[in-house]
Amino acid sequence: MTANSIGTVQNKYFDPVSSQAAFYGLIDESGTPAIVALRLKFKGADISESEAVITRKGERLYDVEGFIRNAPMPDSKPASRSDTSPVGRKELMAIAQHFFDSMQAHSSDGLVHTSTCVRLESGSGGRPATGASTAGAGTSSGGCTEGFERLLQIREVGHRRISFVDEVAGTVVATVMFLRPPGAMMPNGTLWKRNLVMDVFTTDKGLLSGIYGVTHYLDDAASETTGWPDGVTRP
Repeated sequence: MTANSIGTVQNKYFDPVSSQAAFYGLIDESGTPAIVALRLKFKGADISESEAVITRKGERLYDVEGFIRNAPMPDSKPASRSDTSPVGRKELMAIAQHFFDSMQAHSSDGLVHTSTCVRLESGSGGRPATGASTAGAGTSSGGCTEGFERLLQIREVGHRRISFVDEVAGTVVATVMFLRPPGAMMPNGTLWKRNLVMDVFTTDKGLLSGIYGVTHYLDDAASETTGWPDGVTRP
């Protein structure tokens, strides 16, 4: 990553329990904007881990205008349910895990979200959900759950790591790799590449309200690993 400056979108999240910070936004690389999700872990005043997923101009799903238009607004209110009771760290992690399980199963049945939930992938997407109940939550397709049944090019949502929770903002940061069925073809007749994704999950009153992902399609020769241990990490 060779950033000259930070761009107009700058979302910052903090997880003091695990001594981590995260950034979701734009950077400038020699005059061209790049879309970035970044996770940092600290040991004292020193950075002990640094991980970033970047979508650059020319890559699939890159849409800076859509990214700017639909990026989440910073939220400093403590995460709480509709009854104002706090949403705990374990519960927030479970929301992200349930989303990945649903995507892998190619079904959004039972995935509860707000009526305005959106899913943004490197700026692409961003439509609100539909089919909300009178309570303001929906379980039907639309927005953040639209098209799960068509994601047959995803064999497994693998190498999951859910290690970052900003309990104040109600935000979870997770990294996964989309693994493909053998021979799965894109519409242009080429093989689907594996996809490394860092997702920022936002919540509202204990419900999923947005998935803001940054994606990078891996070269065929790249090893099937993220370089980090898989799993849900709790400090």
